[in-house]
Amino acid sequence: MPITLLLDLDDTLLETNMDVFIPAYFQALSTALAGIVAPEIMIPALTGGTRAMMVNTDPALTLREVFDAHFFPQLGLDRLMIQAALDHFYDEIFPTLGELTKPIPEAVRLVDWAFRQGHRVVIATNPFFPLKAIQHRLRWAGLSPEKYPFALVTSYETFHFTKETVAYYPEVLAQVGWPEDPVVMVGDDIEREVKPTRAAGFPVFWVRKSSEVSAEPGDVPQGTLESFHSWLEKTDPEKLNILFQTPQALIANLRSTPAAIATLVRSLSIDDWKRKPAPTEWCLTEILCHLRDVEVEVNLPRMHPVSFLI
Repeated sequence: MPITLLLDLDDTLLETNMDVFIPAYFQALSTALAGIVAPEIMIPALTGGTRAMMVNTDPALTLREVFDAHFFPQLGLDRLMIQAALDHFYDEIFPTLGELTKPIPEAVRLVDWAFRQGHRVVIATNPFFPLKAIQHRLRWAGLSPEKYPFALVTSYETFHFTKETVAYYPEVLAQVGWPEDPVVMVGDDIEREVKPTRAAGFPVFWVRKSSEVSAEPGDVPQGTLESFHSWLEKTDPEKLNILFQTPQALIANLRSTPAAIATLVRSLSIDDWKRKPAPTEWCLTEILCHLRDVEVEVNLPRMHPVSFLI
């Protein structure tokens, strides 16, 4: 049976010391743009934009839009004025930061195995970076996107929430079409992966170093990356179903839905919205109007306090 695997990147598939990597990244970017904006202005704008992405809960704004709204006003510039310099940085300078990371051989073996088994593989990395930066980091891990047909790589251009927000996880699945097969998140971070994934109702496998002790309840599946695929093969797929049993999980799912729809439809033309798959079927516009009408005329009245008295 195919399984959808959501794989974290940093310290799961790629050894990355973020306490070293992030300052080096910020320094390299500020140096590359020093001819346009002073580093003493650039660094606070970068950190402020990153914090703004971490706390975003607005499904109408991509993380790039959140970042830009904070970052560029602090610089007194707009994106078009420095886009060429940004492109040069991510094409030519960012790749040199790969020397601060180390590939994890078992990660490549795991991904190779997953594709051989017919599983769907998603790179569920915290989407603070542009896609081209994440693609470089995948190459550093030995997982070139040119070689591996990942179902999705989460990035700040197309995502609305980070892993600090529970809604990130249902947004991932919504963007790959809410597959009916089992799902499991694989990651090393208790605070950004284990806890929010469980809050969203998703199965999770905690990748831990052999010396780490779990602060989570004992029912969290855990082990080294090497042990994951053997655990998966022994696990009943029925135990890898998503369960929306808490208000937090339901709210996260509801919040992620308009966010994912916005990403999925943003490239559609007016004709696409009007096109019917068959003469007797509805076009996208009619479907969305129907969903709107059901919410307004059926669901919301049922939730009104007066309806509980009838």
